[in-house]
Amino acid sequence: MRFLRLIGEDVIYMCASDAHGTPIEINATKRGISPKQLVNEFHERHKEDFDGFEISFDEFYTTDSPENQRHCEIIYLRAQDRGHISTREIEQYCCEVCGRFLPDRYIKGTCPKCGAPGSIRRRLRGVRRNIPANRSSRCQVRYMRRNTVSADIQALLFPTQRF
Repeated sequence: MRFLRLIGEDVIYMCASDAHGTPIEINATKRGISPKQLVNEFHERHKEDFDGFEISFDEFYTTDSPENQRHCEIIYLRAQDRGHISTREIEQYCCEVCGRFLPDRYIKGTCPKCGAPGSIRRRLRGVRRNIPANRSSRCQVRYMRRNTVSADIQALLFPTQRF
């Protein structure tokens, strides 16, 4: 963006610190603070880092801010109106106790190919590709020692390869 601005291009640079998701919730819980407190702390750190590199934004919010929500709705609705959003049923792991959906890096289990225990589902040992949720067995939530269950969910898909 700095270069584009230096050569006189009319650009708008927007960014937002992530305020959603399981990693934020878990890390905040580990530290004994609310997810919002963790997000605010890192948002300020990110701003300081960007300022240190002389990176400036026209808008810099958090992903839960009303401003970011407005921008996301505009982008989503335009993509939907143009047929760029599709849905597909996918299988996702969730915590058996609290029902929270979990990213792959929070799942450990036994590799269905080589039997390696304690493998992270994203990169199970002995397998050179991701394993679908229903293929890995005896899975647990990393860091929490809880069992997982799988659930079918409707996922919204945006085909980035078209752009």
